[in-house]
Parts: sequence; C-alpha cells; structure tokens
Amino acid sequence: MARRPYIVVMDQESGKDLTNVWGPRMVSVVIDDDKGEESDKVAIELDDLDGETSFPEPGKKITVRGGYYGETGYVGGDYEIDQVDLSGWPQSITVNATTVSASTDTKTRKTEAHKKTDVKTVGDLMKKIAKRNKWTPKIDEKIAKIPLKYEGQTNEFDMQFAQRVAKKNGAVVNVKRGNMVVTKPGSGKSASGEKMTPIKVAPGLNLLDYKVSYKKREEHKKAQAHTFDRKDVKRVDVDAGQGEITYKLREPFTDKDAAKRAAESKLSDINRGSQSATFTIEGDVTAAAERPVEVSGVKPKVDGEWSTKRASHRFADDRYEVTLECEAPGSDSEESGSKVETKSE
Repeated sequence: MARRPYIVVMDQESGKDLTNVWGPRMVSVVIDDDKGEESDKVAIELDDLDGETSFPEPGKKITVRGGYYGETGYVGGDYEIDQVDLSGWPQSITVNATTVSASTDTKTRKTEAHKKTDVKTVGDLMKKIAKRNKWTPKIDEKIAKIPLKYEGQTNEFDMQFAQRVAKKNGAVVNVKRGNMVVTKPGSGKSASGEKMTPIKVAPGLNLLDYKVSYKKREEHKKAQAHTFDRKDVKRVDVDAGQGEITYKLREPFTDKDAAKRAAESKLSDINRGSQSATFTIEGDVTAAAERPVEVSGVKPKVDGEWSTKRASHRFADDRYEVTLECEAPGSDSEESGSKVETKSE
C-alpha cells in the first residue's frame, strides 16, 4: 500500500487546527532543519486569490507536524511566527516562523565574564547557557573536555555567544526540540559521539533529482591562528595544513591549544566548501542537518558520502519530498593527519 503523507498546523493559543481552517488555500508547508548558526524554520504558503484568507499574526505560536499516516515518526515542532509576507499578483501569503526553543533566547542580550573559576571547559560553559535557557545539553564528549581560560560575552544573545565560542573550538551549536546540541561539523556523529546511520540515496529507491557542483579549490592550503606568549613577550603563530598560501585568522587566542583548534577548524571549513550537492528524495522524516548521506548507483563524482547542511521537508499537493543540501564531509584532525606547526616571532 502506498504511504500517505500528512501535515498539520495548530494554533497553540486557541488549539484550533489551522489546516482545516485553510483547507485548499494551504498551498505548501516547508520545514527546514539547519545546522549550526541557522535556526530551524517553517514557511507556510497560502493562496489569497480573493483577499479573504486569514492568518496568525507575528508573535503567535504554532505547532507543525508532518509525516506519514500510520507511522510514528514526524518532522516539525513548536514555532513562533516572526514574519508574514503578503504579495501579489496573484495574491498569496507566506507565514514564516522560527523554532520556539531558539526564538525565546533572542529577547535578551547579556554581558558577562565567564571565568575559569566558573567554567573550566567548553562543556561547562555550554551547560551553564543551557541551564538558564531551560535547554537539555547534548555535547560531544571531546568538545566538552576542551579547556577554557576565559570567555567574555559582550552584549550578545546566549545562542549567538555559544555559537561564537563553539566555532573557534571546531564545533557547531543548535537547539532542536528543547535540546542544545553541540557537535563537530560534518563529522556524521551525534552528540554522544556515535556515528549516525546514513540516509541511503539511490535511483529506484528514493532519488528524484540531483545536482552536484565542484568548484575551483580554495587557494588557501593552510590556516593560521596566533596567540601571545606573555612570558617571552612575543607572538606565536600556529599553522594547520601545508602550502604557501595561508588563510590568517585575525582574532588572537588565549593559548597555543586554542589557536590550534581554531586553525584546524578553519582549514576544515575551507576543504568542505569546494564540493556541494543537492539531492531531492521521497519524504523521509529522519532526514536532518549533519546526518550523513550515502549515494549509490548514479555516477562517479556523485556516488559516495556527503554531509547534510540543510534538510528541507516540503509538503504540497498531497506529496512529501525532502531536499538535502550537502557538502563534503568533514574530517577529524586526529584521524586526517593534518599537519600542525607552531612558530614564534
């Protein structure tokens, strides 16, 4: 029997099923699952040909769920409407919303000194931020153990600050369904450190269309960060990778270990950016950012493993499709053999 998709949009305040209110006026619903700095979002497109379509105002909270009838898994969650676009001609309405667990944090900027006496590691800092935002921390074990000496939060939202600290330590942060997830980008591993099961993509199985792009590789073969040796009063440069052309990070770091992590993280970003791919597949509720994708049966340069940057779940015309925006998978510096050099000036 063919699987039948469903999509439901509920107004949290009234409990009203907006799916029934809109009926055929609801053209499509797109649920985006993003990695790292991007919050998960939903976009609802409504037909407004007669100018009579009602819609919830910005600030209202909605619950969106989609999947297949008779199956327990689903995509979506709780969202807060942050923008409504009215356009024409023909007239239409687009309701845009951001996941509630991310949007609640945007209301307060903070300035605070996070000292070593309070937070000794990246894990301690992330747990502190998670606790005051009522999130459940799920932190990669290796990242959690990275030592910190001092981190200053200056007029920043908690999520913005957490992402900045994570990035220079080779990690990404996102909040999903009340969980604050801190992982290594492109690793294909969950916060528990376990390898995630890849989404298998193949013609005849679920692949509807694809596009793969290979760009001219970045000329930078090396990334450089620096710190300052207060004892010997000199600058210390830390390089990751090998080559003549170097990408130099401007921000000074607290010590050589912090500079090393930042240089390795930047080099990994550069390497991943030379390849990109988009795969449209039949609806799959398990498709999510950071989940590995395993492609087979297409052709060389397409087949192989990719890392998901964004999974866009689209429900329209009684169909459910997922667009996977991918990049080359990242590599663990401990496994890749990336050469790291330290030199003083």
